[in-house]
Amino acid sequence: MDVILLDKIDRLGDLGSVCKVKSGYARNYLFPQNKALPATDKSRELYEGMREELEKTLLNKQEGAVREATRSKEVTLSFSRRASEEGKLYGSISINDIASELKEKGINIEKRQINMPEGGTIRNIGEFTVELRFDADNLVELPVEVTPLVQE
Repeated sequence: MDVILLDKIDRLGDLGSVCKVKSGYARNYLFPQNKALPATDKSRELYEGMREELEKTLLNKQEGAVREATRSKEVTLSFSRRASEEGKLYGSISINDIASELKEKGINIEKRQINMPEGGTIRNIGEFTVELRFDADNLVELPVEVTPLVQE
């Protein structure tokens, strides 16, 4: 199925490009999220009418992503958790923990924009790198340090 993109979508295309996608992806994700229109003559006319507004919205979104990415480059996350003598955590550090810690530091990010190492959770003591994807062009590697909780 051919669609006209109304937003820049990672690994798919830029605003206004015509892409071939599977019909289920278009029906279930792109159309409900207002990220695409079916590539028909009527849709092309509709797109041309709203192109200027869409470009302005995309530019504002990209500027916000650049600001957040710049701010997040200065952040290092540190967690202290109970752990065994071998360095295994009693529990884990998940995307929710990373997102809430970033929110406390004033960085607005959604959970779906966080790429965790080791299959989605951190279960050991050590230093890790978490990727934050603010948009298709702004990827920041964030250092995360996990230390054992010292019990007195």
